[in-house]
Amino acid sequence: MGKVRLAINREVTAGLIARGHRTIRPSAAQVFRGLDRGGTRLTELARRAEITKQSMGSLVAELEADGYLERVPDPADGRAKLVRLTRKGQGLARDITDLGGQVESRLLEGLGARRMQAVRTGLERMLEELGETYRTDWFARGRGE
Repeated sequence: MGKVRLAINREVTAGLIARGHRTIRPSAAQVFRGLDRGGTRLTELARRAEITKQSMGSLVAELEADGYLERVPDPADGRAKLVRLTRKGQGLARDITDLGGQVESRLLEGLGARRMQAVRTGLERMLEELGETYRTDWFARGRGE
């Protein structure tokens, strides 16, 4: 399963590079998956990605330097900062969603509708057994829409 995730991630990353997002690396997915619509604190991003705050801080700093993310004051606590997508980051989010859909379509074409649904169902059941939930809305929340 890990190889499938990595292969999909690599394919989407290659597509992003082809669309002009030349500095994006597969590790950026850890940041984008955890973003909420209005922004998310760095500590929460790290918790959701199950990595250290320092590691998440490095990923966010890279994406911020490349213009995909920004840090803004948290309206709930002026001492804290929220990480959120910039306009450039929102474009990236749209491209990721589009490329992910293309990969899914290709898999659907190769596997057929019944097998693809069986794969989805099986993966969702595995997550349930492990006490996880499947988040289908991760990018809709991250785009700031």
